[in-house]
Amino acid sequence: MNNKIKVLAALALVAIGALAAFSPALKADFTNWDDDRLVVNNPVIRGFTGANLKAIFGYAYCGTYIPLTLLSFATDYQLYELKPAGYHFTNILFHVLNALLAFGLFFMLTRDLGVAFFVGLLFAVHPLRAESVAWVTERKDVLFVFFYFLALYSYVRHARKPSWIFYILSFISFLLSGLAKGAAMSLPIVMFLTDWFQGRKYKARLVWEKIPFVAAAVVFGLLAVYAQRTLHSAQIPIVKRFFTANWVAAFYLVKTLIPVRLSALYPYPTGFPGTLPLAFLLAPFVTGILAFFGGYSLPFTKKFVFGLLFFLVTLLPVSQLVTVAGPEIAANRYTYLPLVGICYVLAEGFCFLLHRRLVPAVWKKLLVGAAAIAVLTLVYTARQRSQTWHDSISLWTDVIRSNPHIPEAYNNRGAVYAGLGQYDRALADYERALAIDPDFSRALNNRGNAFQRIGDFEKARADFDRAINLDPANADLRYNRGNLFMAMENYNLAIRDYTAAVELNPAQLEAWNNRGNAYCRNGDYDLGLADYNRVLSADPEYVEAYHNRAVAFFLKKDYDRAWQDVKKLRALGYPVKPDFLSDLRRMSGREQ
Repeated sequence: MNNKIKVLAALALVAIGALAAFSPALKADFTNWDDDRLVVNNPVIRGFTGANLKAIFGYAYCGTYIPLTLLSFATDYQLYELKPAGYHFTNILFHVLNALLAFGLFFMLTRDLGVAFFVGLLFAVHPLRAESVAWVTERKDVLFVFFYFLALYSYVRHARKPSWIFYILSFISFLLSGLAKGAAMSLPIVMFLTDWFQGRKYKARLVWEKIPFVAAAVVFGLLAVYAQRTLHSAQIPIVKRFFTANWVAAFYLVKTLIPVRLSALYPYPTGFPGTLPLAFLLAPFVTGILAFFGGYSLPFTKKFVFGLLFFLVTLLPVSQLVTVAGPEIAANRYTYLPLVGICYVLAEGFCFLLHRRLVPAVWKKLLVGAAAIAVLTLVYTARQRSQTWHDSISLWTDVIRSNPHIPEAYNNRGAVYAGLGQYDRALADYERALAIDPDFSRALNNRGNAFQRIGDFEKARADFDRAINLDPANADLRYNRGNLFMAMENYNLAIRDYTAAVELNPAQLEAWNNRGNAYCRNGDYDLGLADYNRVLSADPEYVEAYHNRAVAFFLKKDYDRAWQDVKKLRALGYPVKPDFLSDLRRMSGREQ
């Protein structure tokens, strides 16, 4: 078998491994963990209009600046609308491409087909990938790494034989990677690392050629910090960040080697950061041992140090050395790029033993057999983890099973039950969340919504009032209490809360629309029409606003404009209520 056929066979096996590991995600639904905000209920991905593009590039979403990721969702929407299988297919496709690029990158760096194959295969099938592949929101992972690998591959080509084409391609790919996710900022350091690994002689050019990359990395870093400004994060003193970052690195290393008890959420330890657990205090010894072996191996080979530094450098943006916002201290998705470094070390170690003459042939066969069993086990575990993301209930139930003391998991599962109309189950989950954290404003808000749905307005108002006292700058809380006042027919209080909501978040079109309804209920039709117009200028396909505006025109006896909105509703495929049409025909004296 010639080398070209071997390479093609290796590529095929890597792709098959990735598909075998994560194909269950094709049957998965969206989840209520950011998929709703980024895709399902996100109007900016519904079309490539000027207003949508401005919003995509002008705002941060869910604490991240990810315009390229949103553009990819917008592309999916044109193809699949809101069919989740299409979005999952795109994620899986990019993961397969990333595994193939990992193979190609390390084949170019090492010229060792076996090493490159095992790097690509381990990257393709490891269950730590499931979160990045099976969760639609984590499109940003598979997308940023795709362009990251392209940038690094192009740079290595340029480093071996200087070429403006590959240099420019590398820089453009880096920009695209950073626009998909800010974690791409580590690339300039990795470029220096590959220079050292390849034995590239130090010259001033090595520094000058990276200045544009460093400048772009600084911008991406600042954008990432700015985007996270509204998210909650643990305030970790600088000294304790050192121990935390060491623990995070050791935690990911252990999960890579022994991928058991995986979870979508790893909460901060109890009492953190006031009291650091013993494992945090011991973690620097683990990284110290790795550093010792790295130093010991360096006179003989650069391989161990290169893989270890690749892992640590790409982990830096999410290592808690700079505090990462969010409810978790660590997350499987943060390993999507760093894991490549560990895969490389494992691949080199395996191939070293396989090719050693001193190792008996029978032991080599056992080694290959053990590797095959390990890979099949990883595929099986990855498939199981992919099925965890089948829907929101399976996701949060799995989190609760792993750690029953995470209030976010109960709150999010409760929201799913509420959406299904199972309010007893929803209220039970909210109670569990609030038993763990009595000041959990989102759980109070959601419980207030559930109480409102079952008609217990008194309890609903008590929950909304407490939630707003805890988090007065939260527009959603004001919006939901406004809805309660609407249900109570207290339109003045509803207008007050809707006004507070749109002042806090002018992009919350539901609040503008509902305030318009409240104005109209009070007989202030002009103010109501102004709010509906505001909604429709932002989203010309917001059908409820057309219907509400048609009713307002009808009540003002402006029947011509009411008919215009009815015509628009029909064009959008919205069923106009027969009773309203009958009244409009009768009062206007016309059929349409």
